[in-house]
Amino acid sequence: MRVVDELTEEELLKLEESERQNETAVKEEEEEEQAVEEAPLAVRRYGAVVRTVRELLAGRSVDFDRLTALSDDEREALEILRDVISGRRNQAFTYAEDRLLALNETLARLAPILAIATLDGAYELRESFDKVRNDLTALKRHLSGMEAAEEQLFFGEAEKKSEEEDDDDDDDGEEGDGGDDAAGDAAAAAGDATGATADGAPKPKKKKKKPTPDAAAPAPPTDAPPAGDGGADA
Repeated sequence: MRVVDELTEEELLKLEESERQNETAVKEEEEEEQAVEEAPLAVRRYGAVVRTVRELLAGRSVDFDRLTALSDDEREALEILRDVISGRRNQAFTYAEDRLLALNETLARLAPILAIATLDGAYELRESFDKVRNDLTALKRHLSGMEAAEEQLFFGEAEKKSEEEDDDDDDDGEEGDGGDDAAGDAAAAAGDATGATADGAPKPKKKKKKPTPDAAAPAPPTDAPPAGDGGADA
């Protein structure tokens, strides 16, 4: 303790860093030893995953109960991949968008076991790894194209439906205007017949003009016999 107490702060930091490096080295050695012990089992699991992926991509059926070397998570990931490839899950159709999400989930779950092919000394696994990776990449591109096509289809149908609804609204408006015009014409006709205006008020009567003196009846002609003379003759 005295020696440690006499160290400067900088020296203490170097000592702690050295201890951390030693602990890291020991941990790495233990992990390497464990990897060597588990290598045969990991290789078997890798082989089972690669074979299953190939069979699924080829459209062949797979008995997942026979994949005893795989973990439950790996088997479930492969079952999801089967549904992604078939386009159906629980006997129901799935859209490309959902299939893409499921494929990404599958790849995330299988990444640890497939990564074995990238380790040093696993050169014999590289060819199979590249083949599976290319096939899964092609599947992902295919689903991406399907997703874009489905979105375009849905967008077109939505736009068409919106246009049809707009047309229906326009037709309803025109019919309403025609009804108003017809009602106005009917009211006008009724007003003419009953002497009332369209708003129900009585239609004002036109006043007759009184004749002016100039417009009085003309005087009898001057050559007509007087009324008295006519009566005497009779």
